[in-house]
Amino acid sequence: MSGASCSSSSDRRGQNPSSSVGLLAEFSGAEEEDCAAAARSWCDEGKLLIPGLPNDLAILCIARLPRGMFPLLRLVSSAWKRAVSSETFRLLRHQGGFLQGWIYVLVESATGAAFRAFDPDANRWYNMSPVPANISSETWQGFACVALDSKLILMGGARRIYNEAMQQLGQVEVCGDVFIYDAFRNKWQRGPSLTTPRGWFAAAAMGDFVYVAGGQGRSCFLDSAEVLDYREKRWHQMPSMHCVRSSCRGTVLNGQFWVIAGEVVINNYGDHPQRASAEFFNPASKSWTLIPEMWLDSHKVALARFQNLLVVHQSKLMRYDPELNEWDHIGHISTGQLYNRSSYRFGFALECLGDKLYVIGGKIESWQNRNRSSIQPVSTAEVCHLGTASNSKFTRWNSVADMKDSSGIILASATVLL
Repeated sequence: MSGASCSSSSDRRGQNPSSSVGLLAEFSGAEEEDCAAAARSWCDEGKLLIPGLPNDLAILCIARLPRGMFPLLRLVSSAWKRAVSSETFRLLRHQGGFLQGWIYVLVESATGAAFRAFDPDANRWYNMSPVPANISSETWQGFACVALDSKLILMGGARRIYNEAMQQLGQVEVCGDVFIYDAFRNKWQRGPSLTTPRGWFAAAAMGDFVYVAGGQGRSCFLDSAEVLDYREKRWHQMPSMHCVRSSCRGTVLNGQFWVIAGEVVINNYGDHPQRASAEFFNPASKSWTLIPEMWLDSHKVALARFQNLLVVHQSKLMRYDPELNEWDHIGHISTGQLYNRSSYRFGFALECLGDKLYVIGGKIESWQNRNRSSIQPVSTAEVCHLGTASNSKFTRWNSVADMKDSSGIILASATVLL
């Protein structure tokens, strides 16, 4: 806490811990009655969270502590556990500007694996609790992953169902399953299923909504789209896209949901759009706009957002200008072997956090000569400051903590704020 905040509480020490809640309500945006009830619920028999401080100020101090300390904070006492696990505490982190972003990645594995979480401030990787479903690369593919505030949401995809009678994996079936990870409570739960089961589709989160479009259904490729109202926990149908698209990518730009590239099939347009096309949905007008030539015609390219759209195209870091519909070359991607340009890296995660761009995992194809190459999984992660990228096309990458026992293709990634 700042000196001003601490000094303002000096004449309130010794008061009932739930009697002073105005500042708590102001910071959290919650009603004073709710804050008072929360403060009472934190402590038994009127005890203080921090001796000498009213609970409204004590929780403001605790809310400033690093996110990686949350598990330890819950062990201090039963009162601290209730306080740190309360909705008021989460709102304080948000309203007070104390949120920290962690990068979550799921590394390809034939035996099933949990997400890993990277804390940039501590330069440390954490293991997460397992998803309540088998997500090995042999049993679940083509699912989408987005972050919505402190939530990580997995949706759809194609599952290979295990045949108990045959004691082996059976047929692949496209599903509409939704799993939601609450980073605040470190807990997975099932969410409302997609209205239309789909895999290899575009998805992105904006505000309290999750948008999905295109992909492969159970019997055909799709042009349909739907949106999840997270507050209502309900999916709603959206107007269909101009084109049927599969293996497409989704993002949000300028308050619009963009669906980019993929395998494209003609729909309402007389000309056959190429996979270099894109289209975006305007929530205000509830309409789609087609951009016939926008993409770089790269398949399964890594994508991130920093002010505008960033992608990696043939090891080049490119920035999109939506006003001009043009791409600028602003640097090169790290190969995982810093400054080694004789290698090609693919299947990695590309995530932005503030003005920093992270490249995580993947595989590297290295050429010994014109006819011989080798492919190795990568467990490394690198970061660059986008503010220093210039027209010189020189991007300085620095190594961060290694994932060590996790390496290879990244099946999903997202940045979760808490």
